[in-house]
Amino acid sequence: MKRFPCFSRWHDVILCSLLSLGIVIATERLVQAGQYSLTDLGSLGGGRSGATAINNSGEVVGWSTVPGNISHVFLYKSHMMMSLGITVGVYASAYGINDLEQIVGQTGDGYPFLYDHGTVRLLPGIAGNAGYGRAYAINASGVAVGYTQTSATSYAVMYHNGVLTNINVWGGPFSAAYDINDSGQVVGQAGLINFGPRHAFLYHNGVMTDLHTFSGRSSVALGINNSGQIVGQAMVKLSSVSEAGRAFLYTNGKMVDLLSPPGVTIDASSANGINKSGQIVGWYNKPGYGHFAFVYSNGVMHNLNTMLDASGTGWGLSEAIAINDLGQIICKAGSHTVLLTPVPVP
Repeated sequence: MKRFPCFSRWHDVILCSLLSLGIVIATERLVQAGQYSLTDLGSLGGGRSGATAINNSGEVVGWSTVPGNISHVFLYKSHMMMSLGITVGVYASAYGINDLEQIVGQTGDGYPFLYDHGTVRLLPGIAGNAGYGRAYAINASGVAVGYTQTSATSYAVMYHNGVLTNINVWGGPFSAAYDINDSGQVVGQAGLINFGPRHAFLYHNGVMTDLHTFSGRSSVALGINNSGQIVGQAMVKLSSVSEAGRAFLYTNGKMVDLLSPPGVTIDASSANGINKSGQIVGWYNKPGYGHFAFVYSNGVMHNLNTMLDASGTGWGLSEAIAINDLGQIICKAGSHTVLLTPVPVP
């Protein structure tokens, strides 16, 4: 189950999210307390960490620094963060994990990898050999998706049993796949024409469908659940020279704006993940205050900072990265990642 391309995450389309990671979160009045407990995942000794995905066992993957400011791929399970030993280069990260504990990501020198219970395999490039790129997600059948690149082109790809499939049906110079569900439906972003706008897409059985956008030029699909519901960010046109990103849900052939929490004015948002119950997580920006992590449930967007029990005192959540089918959420909180777990109703 994926997460979100957030800690490159990444490709240029997601840079807006990267800008949010260092923002200090202002405290808002708590209006819904006691719904989630918070666990700090810590780090591997270097003081910083970033989680990218969580599976339905509550196992979390991502990157963490070690002394010397080098990033290692980590797996968090059984209340412990452990390095997987993938340390080639300066920056390495996992980006996806399935329920079989198969993990995909990118090595520190820029190659996509599959980690399967102690065995690391580099995934092939577009020419058949290992090539620069990144694997973002992997489904229950072990099919991974991501991108591989040449000097001029980025290709959305699928990897299965060591074989690469180029799914860039539109043929433009940019495409990337960010998530895949257990039916093999793939979502991501691709350019429509050379140097033209980039749109969110759904790919299945050789067909790439344009999900379009709002009134702006571009969109990106970041997550899909097993019901085929898709989330991401689409641009709205504010004026002849400016646009803003809005979190969307694509369902039943329609792209729906998730709007904002009741009574809160926002100027940008993005949806990063969705679980089987249709709960959506992401971030929104409140002008003058910065980024806040949200969960969207039953048609309403909620600030996750207002939904923590006493274990969350003093923390500021700037972005919700991913959610599993148990409702557990991983969030960006300062220089660390935290795990939110729903508190059982008495």
